[in-house]
Amino acid sequence: MALWFQRQEAIFWQTSYLEWMAKCSAQTEHECEYNSDCDDENEDFVVPVVSQDIVHVLAKTPPHPRQSVQHLETIHGAIDFLPAFKSFLQKHFPHNHIVPGYQDHFDVFRQLVIILPPDPRVSESPKCLRVRATPEVLPSPSGWKPGSPARFDMALISSNGVQASKVLLTLDAAVRVAQVRVIFKLPRQFGVYSRPLAYIEWFTPFREADRTTGLRQVSRSTRHLRRNGAVVHVDEIIRPCHLIPKMGQSVNPMWTSANVYELASEFYLNTFIDLETFCMSAMIT
Repeated sequence: MALWFQRQEAIFWQTSYLEWMAKCSAQTEHECEYNSDCDDENEDFVVPVVSQDIVHVLAKTPPHPRQSVQHLETIHGAIDFLPAFKSFLQKHFPHNHIVPGYQDHFDVFRQLVIILPPDPRVSESPKCLRVRATPEVLPSPSGWKPGSPARFDMALISSNGVQASKVLLTLDAAVRVAQVRVIFKLPRQFGVYSRPLAYIEWFTPFREADRTTGLRQVSRSTRHLRRNGAVVHVDEIIRPCHLIPKMGQSVNPMWTSANVYELASEFYLNTFIDLETFCMSAMIT
């Protein structure tokens, strides 16, 4: 009888804790992280009305205006930014006669906020996520202001140019992993364009799931022995994702959290990182 009472009490406290967590989660998601973390600069966002589509939100004003191409190549690691940007212009602005070069400058954003509509399998509240493209910040010489590591997030992106709001949220052939290096606006000399852009580096399409873990495998996509870079619309980014490096029988001692994405050659898509990603993986077509 005493054991039964102990179990009932444990159930009561667990239920109370889950209800408290649900309230905290709803409040956090409602705030939606429009004011970025303490390691980011303050950015003002336009808060959209809750939608049933995927909503992409950027700062009202780019926090890093007029960044040079050389800066993007060296500091952001966007080594093929110019060729990718030229390909984008040829596809979307075929009548443009201005050739981009190192003389051009770009207004750059630090992060993209993505608001996912409520998933009835997970929550009744919208989910708010961030995709960051921020280079390393060194500590100040005085030591008063600490530095911050580079954050070039991985994301699931529509691979056929379809807007994320029109993509069925499954890990099918139309969705691929990419690393986001730069989030920017089209300079005015190339035309008036309302859709922000992102320079990304593609990973390969999903291979068959690993027999042991059940996780889908990817690796860096290359073209002419270089990373497969491209410029895409920001609204083609579906959500951030997390990759786990494939360890093998031993772990490379040179790997760190700062360089593992650069040194490792194969990765697993972590579908257990959150419930939404897990539900997407469960609907593979």
